[in-house]
Amino acid sequence: RRAERMRAAGFKARMGIPILADQEVVAVLEFAMRAERQEDARLRDLATVIAAQLGNAIRHKRAEEAVHEGEERYRALVQNSVEAIYLFDPHTKRVLECNDAFTRLLGYSQAEALSLVIYDFVAHSKADIDAFMANLFASSVVASSERRWRRKDGSLIDVLVSARKIRHGGRD
Repeated sequence: RRAERMRAAGFKARMGIPILADQEVVAVLEFAMRAERQEDARLRDLATVIAAQLGNAIRHKRAEEAVHEGEERYRALVQNSVEAIYLFDPHTKRVLECNDAFTRLLGYSQAEALSLVIYDFVAHSKADIDAFMANLFASSVVASSERRWRRKDGSLIDVLVSARKIRHGGRD
């Protein structure tokens, strides 16, 4: 049927090149010509290169979408966790991200929590906190310990902390 419609529209010759993404045909790049002509190797090669580039672009877009979906799942998991979760910069000690359970536990708003440094809520001496961090960053294992945190209202709570260094923004 398609060939009949093409002939009725005055096209005499066609060439189709598959567009592949991850070994799957996702589209066909089709050229239709009104004049009959012999196969043109240059045109075929050019169309093949264009189809390969389109396939690469589609594969890249799919990979970006997969990363975005993974990030959305991660964010939903962290945000909906009943455990207090936060991420901090090891150099500035500033809280970079935190979930709602973290803010509820400590009594801060999200904006307030993101302005904290760990010395603001970890109720141990600076030397003790720094030693814990040094041990954490010297190892790639999960560090667990009982700690005491200070809430916004000044009250203290005992918490069991599990910590691990991760890459964030291209840094450990």
